[in-house]
Amino acid sequence: MAEDDDLEVLRQGRPEPSEEQLQDALERDVNNGQNHGTSDDATRGPLFYVDRINAPHTIEVRLDGAQTRYDVTDMTNSPDNAGVRVPPPLLYALAVLGGYALNRHWPLAIGTGGAINVLALTFALAGVALSVSSVSNFRRSRTSILPIRPATALVISGPYRFTRNPMYVALAAMTIAAGLLVNSWWVMLLLVLVLPIVQVFVIGPEERYLERRFGADYVAYTHQVRRWV
Repeated sequence: MAEDDDLEVLRQGRPEPSEEQLQDALERDVNNGQNHGTSDDATRGPLFYVDRINAPHTIEVRLDGAQTRYDVTDMTNSPDNAGVRVPPPLLYALAVLGGYALNRHWPLAIGTGGAINVLALTFALAGVALSVSSVSNFRRSRTSILPIRPATALVISGPYRFTRNPMYVALAAMTIAAGLLVNSWWVMLLLVLVLPIVQVFVIGPEERYLERRFGADYVAYTHQVRRWV
């Protein structure tokens, strides 16, 4: 391997791996010799091979037979995720549990009957179907559904053609179904409080992160598809 001083010198007249490619290498914890990028992908950068990851400081790559070390301190110091620490389903679950508890002390009944049951079942099935479809699209794109993990792909297919947040719409639908089943307006009222909390503390950070991660592609997507419905 070349001396450290040689590694620090950038090659003259050679294409360099893009910052996005280096970030991808860090995220995937690449093993020695695994290739990244494609030789004909001019927008992302040239084909290169990772020789060594010395996170959180440097990454060594091989390109056209030459080896160079890149400083990636800034990349590793800034976590590549939306920074959402509270699991979004927990917020919806609190609306259901809190509504049920309040209803035991101060009942606010919606009513019962066949029509209510059918409505509850409709919301529940819609929520489950939307959730399954959303998760399936994430798996096909090979990116994580967890907001604490890096996004490796921008998912815009399936239900994401109609809403930017189908999983949160699905959770809202299932919360409504739960409120109907427990016969309590309290669940609905708490859901009304939960939705802006989700938008500010979950969706907001996610949107800022996705714009930072995918740039113009994500901005264009937000202009085409609504945040909710």
